[in-house]
Amino acid sequence: MLFLFMRGLHITCVLVSNYFLLLLVCYFCM
Repeated sequence: MLFLFMRGLHITCVLVSNYFLLLLVCYFCM
């Protein structure tokens, strides 16, 4: 159960960091 929770947390962190990187790229391109 804890393993699944950590896995989900890791995936969420990766998605969030990718989203912020995309925002930064959009910001610098404008």
